[in-house]
Amino acid sequence: MSSQSGRLALQDVIEQGWKQLQGGFLQQLKKTIEGLLAAERDRRVEQCRQRGEKVYRWGYTVRKCWQTAWGALEQVQVPRLRGREEIGLLEKYQRHALQEVLFALAVGGLSQRKVVSWVRRFLGGRLSRSPRKRCDS
Repeated sequence: MSSQSGRLALQDVIEQGWKQLQGGFLQQLKKTIEGLLAAERDRRVEQCRQRGEKVYRWGYTVRKCWQTAWGALEQVQVPRLRGREEIGLLEKYQRHALQEVLFALAVGGLSQRKVVSWVRRFLGGRLSRSPRKRCDS
């Protein structure tokens, strides 16, 4: 970490600081997102009740892993609403970008082993064998 002159490399200090901040930041981001989703749920329930519709809070669904620019958010609780049918607060999972990249790598001539090693190297995770991909760090 320190050079021969006894000085610290700026990149090493930044990486060390980021590692210390990242865990706390991701937890705060998760709490903020869950709070915003709960507020949106309450707003929608109030709107529907003002129109005379019967809408109920219907527990939570847990999103296992969301990739963000700052790291992975795990176990995010998304509120559910139920009227005549389930009312979604968020759009369905969007995996298009990653699937397109993996497809391009495979079509470009990389073997499955090389694609998996690329994912490990650049995304810091691994691919599960099931069609629904999990996030494993």
